[in-house]
Amino acid sequence: MKKFHFLITIGSVLFFSSLNAQWIQSGLDGTFVRTINVSGTNLFVGTSGNGIYRSTNDGTSWTPVNTGLTNLNVLAFTVAGTNLFAGTEGSGVFRSTNNGTNWSATSALTDPYVYALANSGTNLFAGADGGGVYLSTNNGTSWTQVNSGLTNARIRALTISGTNLFAGTFGSGVFLSTNNGTNWTPASSGLTNTYVNAITVSGTNLFASTEGGIFLSTNNGTTWTAASTGLTNTYSHTIVDFGTNLFAGTEDGVFLSTNNGTNWTQISTGLTNTVIWALAVSGTYLFAGSNGNGVWRRPLDQIIPVELISFTASVSGKSVTLRWTTATELNNLGFEVQRSIETIDWNAIVFVEGEGTTTSSHNYNCVDNSVSLGNYFYRLKQIDLDGSFSFSDVVEVDVSTPTDCALEQNYPNPFNPSTIISYQLPVSSDVTLKVYNVLGNEVAALVNEVQPTGKYEITFNASSLSSGTYFYKLQTGNFSETKKMILIR
Repeated sequence: MKKFHFLITIGSVLFFSSLNAQWIQSGLDGTFVRTINVSGTNLFVGTSGNGIYRSTNDGTSWTPVNTGLTNLNVLAFTVAGTNLFAGTEGSGVFRSTNNGTNWSATSALTDPYVYALANSGTNLFAGADGGGVYLSTNNGTSWTQVNSGLTNARIRALTISGTNLFAGTFGSGVFLSTNNGTNWTPASSGLTNTYVNAITVSGTNLFASTEGGIFLSTNNGTTWTAASTGLTNTYSHTIVDFGTNLFAGTEDGVFLSTNNGTNWTQISTGLTNTVIWALAVSGTYLFAGSNGNGVWRRPLDQIIPVELISFTASVSGKSVTLRWTTATELNNLGFEVQRSIETIDWNAIVFVEGEGTTTSSHNYNCVDNSVSLGNYFYRLKQIDLDGSFSFSDVVEVDVSTPTDCALEQNYPNPFNPSTIISYQLPVSSDVTLKVYNVLGNEVAALVNEVQPTGKYEITFNASSLSSGTYFYKLQTGNFSETKKMILIR
């Protein structure tokens, strides 16, 4: 994960790693790399004039894999299960069933200049320079043109998002098909440049790389807005995503956005050729393909910020519960949770294992049961697999004796299916905490015991209940209070 630097504290914490490390050439100097693709632990590049190369060691070395490939100008590439497909400049599409060891031509296309390939299930799509979009449902044994409604047949990009198929054209923007190419409709409103080189899906967002910048659509191409702030050259050849991060390859190097294209930061230090045609994430590296100097490589943990969505502490009795959530992780061994009384001397209280490398959000928590009354400070020491580490910001909690009985509103509310109920006791008491439906029937008994003075929080899981309004009641000595909560399923 590497070297965090906090921007905002509790509730919305951003960790950033260093952006100062450089790119290193990964081989194939003198080669024009048009596409970079990942298949399992293998990395494939398609080149102009030199065919296809494969690396099995993260780009440390490359081997040509061109047997059967009669055209060495490879413009497009896609992985479909155990099949590899390569689109060429003049000879159509080739297929390999053995990881690139051998290639064979698929059925001939009426337009053999293939600039784009995409696949979904048993459907394989090819985008040609003048023949539009072709569909094969049998791994290239036969092809059918699917161009109805497509007013520009010069295809430069194909991308699939769910049941939607997007085609980027040379001069007419983006088109959308919701029925596997049977019909197409324009989807370019807001595109001020209609020469589309690449389209990528990032969550619910769609991004288009054009000769005039990058554009964002949040509604499946119905409308587009410019998303190029920070780009020093708006001619963009490619764009890829990695978790919550976007990388763009332009005529002026590689750029990174961590906020859905609102802003871009150049990360091109070390590139001797900044005209980038291809990008791909493989393992722990970002790879870039240039138009004459081969492949370049840079470790992700040197450039990707790791977002800690939240880091909070809460008190229940004489226990402190710490919760934190990460958006992405890279080489994360885990978190050492540290505690201090005066923020000078810190003591490790527990180690929580991380998720290694992941682009998914992950929730963590731990409970400190070894505190007495007083103020406490906590922080996280995030440790990488290589032993390097960084510290989070500090959160503070007050473990004190309450002066009054109190029952708090549950959070969240409405909820599904779990919520937290908090209360406090000024003296040791016989406590009951129960949940009732609107008819007054008891549906859950959460607490029924003697509890010492302190602050408490109880998690109520209502997964067995139906949607509706419920009431929770705290009874202790002379104190009784009832509050309403809403379950939405």
